Amino acid sequence: MHRFTNNGVAALAVAIDASVDTITLGVGEGDRFAGISISSGDVQHLTITSPDLPDVVEIIEVYGRVSGTDVLEVQRGIYGTAAVAWPAGATVSARVTAGMLKSFAQGRFDDYLKAPKGVVPLSREIV
Repeated sequence: MHRFTNNGVAALAVAIDASVDTITLGVGEGDRFAGISISSGDVQHLTITSPDLPDVVEIIEVYGRVSGTDVLEVQRGIYGTAAVAWPAGATVSARVTAGMLKSFAQGRFDDYLKAPKGVVPLSREIV
């Protein structure tokens, strides 16, 4: 299940290269995002940006963060973005992504009115 937080923003505590799958945020900044355990199967999508790389955006999927810590276990470079090296201080933020929106049920209003009780109409692709 996708987990969300409102306006979560943090900074990388240390620089990372393109191959790491664990990132550390500034002290106390981990709680700005969802507390997700690896065993839950939940995820939160976050975006990394930096003024040092003005035309680069990386979307990551957080699949583990113990509540009260500032360390995120992540899958890098999702939704067609590339995993890149980021400097310390790069911004990690909870933004809306097209991939998130595609995960929600789509359809016309009357699809829901005509569906039998307890049945959710199939999602439709966002174009």
